[in-house]
Amino acid sequence: MGQYYETCDGSSSSVTINTTNIPLGAEVMEVMVYRKRERRKYSPLTNDNTVFLVTDKIPLAVEISQRSAVNKTAGVFIRGEEIVFKVQLHDPSGYLKTAASVDYIWDFRDGNQLVTHREVTTHTYSTLGTMNVKLVVEAAFPEECPPTSATPTPRRPTSPPLTGTQLRQLGMKKHV
Repeated sequence: MGQYYETCDGSSSSVTINTTNIPLGAEVMEVMVYRKRERRKYSPLTNDNTVFLVTDKIPLAVEISQRSAVNKTAGVFIRGEEIVFKVQLHDPSGYLKTAASVDYIWDFRDGNQLVTHREVTTHTYSTLGTMNVKLVVEAAFPEECPPTSATPTPRRPTSPPLTGTQLRQLGMKKHV
């Protein structure tokens, strides 16, 4: 990754990493902790590293509940009663708050689809069986338009249409 950060926040620190120019995939983050002994002199205390994933996907979790469900932990719900789907996005930096819109596109896989801007939605299944729900989250961010050119495109001079006399001189006939 080749990015280095220094923080001096006492007993706890935090850092936000800009992943704009980092390719998608796994990266290794190494953290080194030093103790300041004197001015410009540090002693290493500890270090650790971990693998993190850079992705263009939005990590999320969906909590599924039903008021009258008997066995929620097993994912067993009652047919014909409303099921609540609550989305929890993983956005520690608050980046998605800058989006012009965040769309939740639900496919309940029973012929019903829904697009909403809310983290919570409900759906009622009328058939029995195992259901697989598909959720796509899309975030739209405003993008500035490129500056317009100050120099106008030069126009080609246009000549007036040829008259009948000019056409005869060129050996052409005028079609009306």
